[in-house]
Amino acid sequence: VEAFPLVLNRPGIQVLGTNAVDTVINAKRAARVFQAQGVVGDARIAGLTIAGGYLPAAANFNQYGGGIMASNSILEITDCNIVSNEVSTSGYGGSSIGGGVYAWYGAVIISNTMLALNASYQNNANSPVMGGAIGSYYADLSVSHSAMLLQAPQTCAPAGPTWWSSRRTPWACPAAAWRDRAR
Repeated sequence: VEAFPLVLNRPGIQVLGTNAVDTVINAKRAARVFQAQGVVGDARIAGLTIAGGYLPAAANFNQYGGGIMASNSILEITDCNIVSNEVSTSGYGGSSIGGGVYAWYGAVIISNTMLALNASYQNNANSPVMGGAIGSYYADLSVSHSAMLLQAPQTCAPAGPTWWSSRRTPWACPAAAWRDRAR
């Protein structure tokens, strides 16, 4: 039985599945799926479906990265499905960012990946909600040959040094397909 989140904390660590259809890691809403902390080198997640990550509403706390949280890391995500992950906040001033993936400093390179049905929610009008699929803060983010479908809220717009859903312009992720869903 896995204990979530699965922590990636060694240089060059790789989690490699057979393919995203056959290799599924589902946290079943128990917690975040992966947490990368200070990994550099050839750190990579490939050939997986990453699902069911969930960070529930917490008063006055920020909730980031339901599927994958990469902090101070350089991480490559390729040939994956990142689906049905969620972050939520309810407290005054808490924020909810990056239901699928959140990058905090460092760099995340995403390619040949489907992000679908990920969400960032708020239960309080004073809580910012951004990036249903991807959010980042002072991190280099590259998304190529990937699709983002049915996120809540709409995803991927630049706002200064941070990418999230503050605007509805898809130019920051030109390889992505866009749809919106409301909750």
